[in-house]
Amino acid sequence: MRLATEKWAFIAGREVEVGFDIAPPVMLLSPEFGVLHDAAYLAPQWTPPSHWYQASPQSGLACGLAEEDGRLNAFLDWHEEWVGFEITRARRGSTSNGSAHEPRTGGEYAVRGSSSRYPVVLLEAENELPGGDPDYQLQRQMQEAYSSRLWHKDPVICALGAPALGVDLAGPNLLIRGLYTLHSNTIVSEALTPRIPLLQQGKRQPRQLYLLAATLAGYAAAAWALAQRVGIAAGSAEGPPRLLEQRAQEVLGAMSELGVEYGPALAGARLDPRQVQAVADWRVAAAPGPTEAAPLLPYTLLHVTGAGLRQLLGHGGRLLYTATRADGRAQFIKFTTTPYPNHVHDAWQAAGLVPALHRCDALPGGYCCVAMDLLAEADGWRMLHELEDGGPDQQQCFEAAEKALARAHGILVPHGGGRAPAVHGDMRGPNIMVRRARGVDAGNCDGDGWEVRFADLDWAGLEGVARYPARMSTTLPWHPDAKPGCLLQREHDTHLLQAAGMRR
Repeated sequence: MRLATEKWAFIAGREVEVGFDIAPPVMLLSPEFGVLHDAAYLAPQWTPPSHWYQASPQSGLACGLAEEDGRLNAFLDWHEEWVGFEITRARRGSTSNGSAHEPRTGGEYAVRGSSSRYPVVLLEAENELPGGDPDYQLQRQMQEAYSSRLWHKDPVICALGAPALGVDLAGPNLLIRGLYTLHSNTIVSEALTPRIPLLQQGKRQPRQLYLLAATLAGYAAAAWALAQRVGIAAGSAEGPPRLLEQRAQEVLGAMSELGVEYGPALAGARLDPRQVQAVADWRVAAAPGPTEAAPLLPYTLLHVTGAGLRQLLGHGGRLLYTATRADGRAQFIKFTTTPYPNHVHDAWQAAGLVPALHRCDALPGGYCCVAMDLLAEADGWRMLHELEDGGPDQQQCFEAAEKALARAHGILVPHGGGRAPAVHGDMRGPNIMVRRARGVDAGNCDGDGWEVRFADLDWAGLEGVARYPARMSTTLPWHPDAKPGCLLQREHDTHLLQAAGMRR
């Protein structure tokens, strides 16, 4: 998609909504955003350090007891003392519509690189919720911060999107966003937390205090890690404040209860200036035309641009890539929005029913990076639905797919001390790959010399345990009981395969 550069263009926040393949989710551009998101939305599953239970009521006092004109200054004083770093004092100016009677306030915390400065925290405050749009103002702030730079000439913007946390303070209510620059003046913005009242309800709503403490703790950890990563990328000689680092490390240690490896994810996304320049060069070279921009890369792929990395566009907005491993094998890489069922993949892989899995990494924010063997057309692989309708090859392949599915359904997958059969969940023609058997594989077929591999196991899970996602296509011939939120059953796979209309 080509975005006009002469107009303001906000993605996810206001004017333009595009697929993941054009504007990746903010949590895949910056692992720090995923840390904050998990801290807030998984609050009941981990225990923040005690400091944040003390900090939470103080934030309410700062925003609730001060007069409206002093609310922002009170919040900034609280922020420096309790979070551990200073946001530049409020600036005042006219709103974006030019009205001198509606002042807006804001601030920032920036890191200074060898030649430029980069805001990593932006603050926008409005006196009350109906009084303005902090999200819009945060995006405008970010545009203004880089308005004098050519995005493709600044490696930090070009390679990383210059990510920043956006603190949205509307009255005594807090919401924190993740922002990055896609290209030119195009800003991507997504909320990372719910909007939380800072004025506590005392004993009326104790969970609110816990949510606020967890969110503030996650914010501190994310701000420290982001300042460190952007500083390294920009060649900064200074690191984040020591107090912030100390508090962030305590938070990340406590968040280990969630079972996500936050430390390696954060460390793996850090690039020095030389590496940042290499990624920026890759992006410029990958652009489809001189006036267009190639999409930004998820942070887990920043180190593999030299491995023949190529993005696959035009697949329903999904983030799909191909690359070459060190051993020369071609691999297919994708990102899922939910944990990948690698336990099912492993069990079916042992039976030769799915591509070999190379990598399955749970990422901050609930996403997952999955890499597996590429089933390429050059190696003879084709989608089942691509075969000639009614032709002998299609009929043979369909019968082979039925046999392969029966084998898959007969495999018992270890689960919670027991074993249970698994369900694919999306058994359509595009997710069934076939090819004529070659060499030693000729004796390991499911019918008439055809190999079968099932792809796209994103929805797969144990029968009677896993459930369908909240969003499902309304145009496919699903089994009557296959509905959003319903339990997966093996008969649903069989029904969808039969209903594909390929059997003659």
